[in-house]
Amino acid sequence: MIILGAIAMPPVILIALEHDTGTMLTFGAILGAFYFLGGMRKVVLAVALVGVVAGLFAVYPHLKGYQKERIDVIIHPEKADPKGYAYQTIQSVIAVGSGGALGKGVGQSTQGKLGFLPFAWTDFIAAVIAEEMGFAGILMMMALYLIFIWRMVAVAVGSRDRAGALMIMGFVALIGFHILCNLGMVVGLMPIMGIPLPLMSSGGTAVISMFMGVGLALSVRLRRFVN
Repeated sequence: MIILGAIAMPPVILIALEHDTGTMLTFGAILGAFYFLGGMRKVVLAVALVGVVAGLFAVYPHLKGYQKERIDVIIHPEKADPKGYAYQTIQSVIAVGSGGALGKGVGQSTQGKLGFLPFAWTDFIAAVIAEEMGFAGILMMMALYLIFIWRMVAVAVGSRDRAGALMIMGFVALIGFHILCNLGMVVGLMPIMGIPLPLMSSGGTAVISMFMGVGLALSVRLRRFVN
């Protein structure tokens, strides 16, 4: 635990200095996967999880104003300012709800295309998909993600190298955390953290890092029969 924590601390500190809370939290998901798959006892893991939750409550009073506002939108949506800090979340929920079951049609979105939903091409691309392709489009997207994750897990299971298997499962934890947080933000169940949707949100660094993870997984698969 100490060694893994020491390895993760330098990038976590650097990201914290950049005030990118969302990216910083992704290291928690990766470490959690490593600890669980590495053989940590369930009792210790449960105690650690309780400690993390308690730490979040302890940190809340020391958050910056805009961070507290993003959390308040989720806890007290009826009191949120629709023209202020709650604007992004409200417009995203409107986009998702207006899509219905089958959507308005590809390229026919109003919230994203007319500019009502800020950053529709990056962190809130799922809201545009829901508006244009409806619930059916979201289910199709989730099915593709599940197939992708299933293939990654299959590569990890077939690996003869424990380090390679853990590396891939850490990548799977990263993808899963991004998907859950991003979709949670889009439907108003989680505060906005600036976490992109893997392989769908427009961006440079996020896309490159995902391709690097896929490349590492393919490398492990190609060497599964090497002694």
